[in-house]
Amino acid sequence: MWGLILGVVAGTIAGAYWRDDLMRLRDKARGDYASSARQRAAETLDSLEATVSSGLDRTRTAASSTLRSWSQTIRSGEEGTRPASAERPRTEAM
Repeated sequence: MWGLILGVVAGTIAGAYWRDDLMRLRDKARGDYASSARQRAAETLDSLEATVSSGLDRTRTAASSTLRSWSQTIRSGEEGTRPASAERPRTEAM
């Protein structure tokens, strides 16, 4: 409870002390206090969109290339696509 009262008193003192500065800021912004913040947020979102878009394009291209390569390998019936170390040796039945 005391924290709330102290906050109200501190806010009142700060408002009275900086009243002229706050009035000039209001007049300068013509009532639109958040225009610069909105502009910066919009620019950040545009930059993020461009970055994500280019990353997704690269990922799509790489995935498409890999899938196309696999498809061609399957259609041609080529073997030996696995490394030799990955193949298991054949065991003969007795």
